[in-house]
Formats: sequence, structure tokens, C-alpha cells
Amino acid sequence: MYYYCEACKEGIFSLDKQLQVKDKHWSAELARQSVWLSGLAAYGDAARILQETGQVNTSKSSTWRLSQKWGEAFQAKEEEEAEAANRLPEQNAIIPGEEKIQK
Repeated sequence: MYYYCEACKEGIFSLDKQLQVKDKHWSAELARQSVWLSGLAAYGDAARILQETGQVNTSKSSTWRLSQKWGEAFQAKEEEEAEAANRLPEQNAIIPGEEKIQK
């Protein structure tokens, strides 16, 4: 359902928060994929790949804008996740998959 606030002159789609829509048109995952693709290919090529593989209509300039706005945040999150994955476990910590069988 769509709501319109007369006071602030903005529309709100009730599922935006649930779907994690960014910038009114992009889900967090679609923004991440667009930024990721633009790191591998030119912005126009990334937009074409999204169109061909995901049937997502976007433009070269939209892909560029997403990369400028979200690129650093996604890169920082990816680096944080990689660091956590490579961190050594604390002494006496139970490592998932290697729990000791008690007899």
C-alpha cells in the first residue's frame, strides 16, 4: 500500500522497509550487485549485464550513482566480513564443526 504525507510531501510504500529498498528504487541486494558489477565492468556494461541476466532496467548513469553512493559502504562491509572470517578463534573457543564429543 502507498501512503502520501501532506505535511512532508513524500510518498511511502509500506514494503520499502521490509524489502530494504534504497534510494526509493533499489533493494540493498540489487544495489550491491550493481556496485559489484561496476567494479568488474564499465558502468554501461554493468547496466547491460543487469538487464540481460536479471531483467533489471537501469542506466549507465544510475549504475554510476549507485557506485558513488554505496561503493565505499559495501567495500567496508565486505572487508569487515573477510576480516571476521579470517580472524583466529580465541583460546578455548568452540569452533563450529569441530565441537568435542563428550564421553
